Amino acid sequence: GCGAGRFLRQPKKEQEKKVKAWLLWAVTSAEQEMQGAPGRLKLRRVYDMFVQRFPAVAMAVSFDTFSQWVDDALTEMRKMLVENKAAAELVKGE
Repeated sequence: GCGAGRFLRQPKKEQEKKVKAWLLWAVTSAEQEMQGAPGRLKLRRVYDMFVQRFPAVAMAVSFDTFSQWVDDALTEMRKMLVENKAAAELVKGE
């Protein structure tokens, strides 16, 4: 059935790793750039950047999957900010 075609288009593990590493940068950058903006606007900004940077992956994954990746990247970013005060101040613009 059509499930196989969808599966074949799924991003490869190494491609997914590359996207997730890039997302960490993208969410940090959106956070810095759009301080005080609602989360959904930041998500939209990151998604637009993602579609431009990884069009093939964007076609292969659902928005729900993408949102989950962003949540993971935000969790990772918050962990890094806790561990690194200088980075936290940079993102907050202090």
